[in-house]
Amino acid sequence: MDFKKAKVEGRMSTVVSIEELQTNRELYDTGTVSVEITKTDGESVVLPYRPNAVRLDRPGVYQAGNVGDVIVYPDEKNKADYQPEVIDLANSRSMEEYMIKQGKLKDIEKEILTTPDNIFTPHISDEDSPLMKGLKKAVIKKHIDIDKYADGYGENFPNDKRKFKDHDISIKLFERHVDVLGIKAVLVLTDASPDIPNPIVDPIYIPLNYSEDNSEGEEEDGEDYPE
Repeated sequence: MDFKKAKVEGRMSTVVSIEELQTNRELYDTGTVSVEITKTDGESVVLPYRPNAVRLDRPGVYQAGNVGDVIVYPDEKNKADYQPEVIDLANSRSMEEYMIKQGKLKDIEKEILTTPDNIFTPHISDEDSPLMKGLKKAVIKKHIDIDKYADGYGENFPNDKRKFKDHDISIKLFERHVDVLGIKAVLVLTDASPDIPNPIVDPIYIPLNYSEDNSEGEEEDGEDYPE
């Protein structure tokens, strides 16, 4: 499988050849994959892989059922938008070159994620569980276009995003959201009230989506709250 990345239409995209797409189509989702095509004149373009509805005014490679793949090329005016730098990690001649490419990818990802286009604002309801309400509040405060995080979620992104319409969320899915979105989540266990019998006394902090090198269990003494 090809392992190339590029910024296409403001999003990080996995880049594959048309041959790879057609051979292993089941591995690729529209919306997260682009296709590198060399035209007959020798010029290369990188076009998003799109679902069935073909639009001649929107460049892309469209999966058009029995018709096969329909390729819509950009015009001269916006051609440069579809000629991004393609970073091929697999084709690195040395560890130094690999690290340089990794650095470029991180810079591109940071640029994409810090320039939101469509702010995602999930609706907070009185019916929401505390866990779901907390997650929604965190996402709103981040002021992000969550679609730009699709690559981190993987192929299940549409379903994961749709879950923001629900009123409750499993711990497993909660952990996936905060992990992808760069949020540190900590479960705090403490006494329900000051006068309960057999109190815990010191709060216990349990990292949900990250690990700490803490073999002595110091997080349980109430003094080492994760920062």
